[in-house]
Amino acid sequence: MGEYFDQGKYFLPQLIASAEAMKNSIEVLEPLLQTGSAGEEMPVVVIATVEGDIHDIGKDIVVSLLRSERFEVIDLGVDVKPQRFVHALRTYHPNIILLSGLLSASVSAVARTMKELNAEPGRRDTIIYIGGQCASEQLCTQTGADNWGYDTIYTVDFCKKVIENSYAKNN
Repeated sequence: MGEYFDQGKYFLPQLIASAEAMKNSIEVLEPLLQTGSAGEEMPVVVIATVEGDIHDIGKDIVVSLLRSERFEVIDLGVDVKPQRFVHALRTYHPNIILLSGLLSASVSAVARTMKELNAEPGRRDTIIYIGGQCASEQLCTQTGADNWGYDTIYTVDFCKKVIENSYAKNN
């Protein structure tokens, strides 16, 4: 859909309709994808779209895919201020924090969020990943994030590798 929109083959009404269809599909499929067993300790991921950005289609896809891979996902939603990410770091002690942003204006929100997260003692135990169209190698390096990407499958694979590496290191 995004490619067709960029090429001028689809327009805003088609983009909105496809987003709504995706959300409805996820609601139906997500309970079927969750396969964790009771009492099983699952890796924890906090995810949200950064302040000033309300785009959530990619974020919601990542949430569903991670849950299907037996991650506990705390979805903070959209337009999330840096302080909420810090609160989530302190409260949930996640293995991974995923910052999502689509807009070019999201770059400054990612930078502000990373500045606050980097000041936290628990930061060194948490991997931070920047995702979405605002993500870049330059932004990752400048902010001190651990990795970046704008592909949902790459993001999920990255999260799985982080947990596999952590498990291997601890055993």
